[in-house]
Amino acid sequence: ASSALSDLLVWQYVTSNIEGDSLKDGTINFPDPGLEIGDYEAHFIGSDNVYLAGPAFFTIVLPTTRPLILRTTTPSISPLTLPTVTPFVTLSTKPSTTPPDPLVTVDKKNYTFCDDILVSYANGTGNADDWIGIFPASAAFEANNLLTWQYVANNREDDDSDKGFKDGTIVFSNHGLEIGDYEAHFFGYNDFNAFLAGPALF
Repeated sequence: ASSALSDLLVWQYVTSNIEGDSLKDGTINFPDPGLEIGDYEAHFIGSDNVYLAGPAFFTIVLPTTRPLILRTTTPSISPLTLPTVTPFVTLSTKPSTTPPDPLVTVDKKNYTFCDDILVSYANGTGNADDWIGIFPASAAFEANNLLTWQYVANNREDDDSDKGFKDGTIVFSNHGLEIGDYEAHFFGYNDFNAFLAGPALF
């Protein structure tokens, strides 16, 4: 904590008194913070006093039945208890971890014999053995129906391996397809059974 934060009443590192194992998300417990009745706000500060989030507002109030005692000593008569409802500050919520669905698309619906067919894929497994296959329309996923195919690691339009293999565009040149209806499908792990997305019709 910085001495320039003149209004700072109490603070903790996220590594201290945490409920949970993660340092990116969690809940910090402030036992007996010594706050008086009044309005307060919590803020989330990063290293070098970089401001991250806030404020989260809360109020310390006087209970309706007994005085609020945050620091107690052994009573001489009967113990006093904290109010049943205590302030709770939520600093952040965990983002959704559901991954997006895989996708496969073609750059246009109609091609001539000389046209390159550009097949784009997204949200794949990231494996270099994921592959794009082109089949006759409505054909079963069988080897004898597979007309042409490529791994996602081959003949990429962007030719940029730094982007990985989860998203990209494959170029089918000199494909030899005759006049007719076709569909492109996206598969994972060099396996007919690892279907990811499709069809992309053309």
